[in-house]
Amino acid sequence: MESLPSELIAFISALRPLMRAEVFDSFCFLLMGLLVGEAKHGTVRSSVFAPADYQPQRLSDLFCRHHLSHQAFMAALTRVALQALYPAGWPRRLFWSADATTTEKPYAERISSLHWFHRTKRVAGRTTKLKGHCYLFAAHLYRYGQEQAWASVLCGALLYVKGRTLPHLVGELAAHLRLPPEARHVWVVDRGLLSRPLLRTLSGHGHFALGRVRKNQVVYFTPRRHHKGRGRKKTYGAKCRVDKLLARFPERLQERQMKLHVAGRERAVQVADAEVLLRGVCATKPLPARVIVVTVKREPRSSRGTC
Repeated sequence: MESLPSELIAFISALRPLMRAEVFDSFCFLLMGLLVGEAKHGTVRSSVFAPADYQPQRLSDLFCRHHLSHQAFMAALTRVALQALYPAGWPRRLFWSADATTTEKPYAERISSLHWFHRTKRVAGRTTKLKGHCYLFAAHLYRYGQEQAWASVLCGALLYVKGRTLPHLVGELAAHLRLPPEARHVWVVDRGLLSRPLLRTLSGHGHFALGRVRKNQVVYFTPRRHHKGRGRKKTYGAKCRVDKLLARFPERLQERQMKLHVAGRERAVQVADAEVLLRGVCATKPLPARVIVVTVKREPRSSRGTC
């Protein structure tokens, strides 16, 4: 341990409560073996670093934890990451990212949770489907440096199985992380995960979701006029598709000019937002949401003169 850099020693010490005493030494030898290229597939060649009375262990033994379950380990890892990133206290909003990925195992047989998935990227000589496992990952998004660039730290993952959908797994993963209730948690997801089941399960935990919606998504406005007399009052007002908001209801949108980085360049954009209601998320009441429409202005093409 004395030969390691001080930054690496501080990082390893933070992980010590998550492992057993007899396993922690092997974990340190594994990191030192990785640095010098002495780590192999199944065991750790620690003869250069370890004392004479050290008994080598298999790599799988490093992940045996008697005091912490898989859910408790993810919660402890999240707590350590937040304490290291925010030593002075948590901000008002904490951003999290959830995404799914697949691992291809074309020759595997009789393995649990093995399915066929659509290939997201074309591979030469392969079909449009792949055979393997699907994992749902959760990472914390934070800013660092003078330029305030975005980075992420992985906090947990779950295996996709039949009978459970990815939006429901996001809710389970949010519960396993045991996030602090003092901050507002915002989950950044892609268009494939942003759905009513995801909003339903995150609203049950008091969390929020941020992502792109489909252009045919229907939203509702708050009713402006109520019927005077008997009967139930209106819950939903005028409805409209997201791609028709600027054309049909410009008076209900708040527009402003901003500058954003689009495709590596700073472009002038027009941002319009409005508070809307979503139907079908909750059984008894609508779900309030905010829709933001970003329009990138086209730059005029420079005319070239002919000689």
